[in-house]
Amino acid sequence: MNRRWKEQCRLLQDISALDFAALELTLYLDTHPDDRGALRQRNAYLKRKEPLVRRYEERFGPLTGVSRAEYPWRWIDEPWPWQLHCGGDS
Repeated sequence: MNRRWKEQCRLLQDISALDFAALELTLYLDTHPDDRGALRQRNAYLKRKEPLVRRYEERFGPLTGVSRAEYPWRWIDEPWPWQLHCGGDS
């Protein structure tokens, strides 16, 4: 496994973990809207995610089809983020 691929997978895993945590807190806040601590934690996860997404997109191209893009258009470059097989011994 080359270093570039390892870095790409690591960033995707870190971004996914922060997304998951923020989404779980979002769902919790739907039923507990007055929980300031949960809201603070959700926002902290999203803030931690920002530089990771920025680094990913600078190094590997757009993370989603609606990410900011530079010329040349790289969204069509394969593999797309969800096509990577980062888990296990792949």
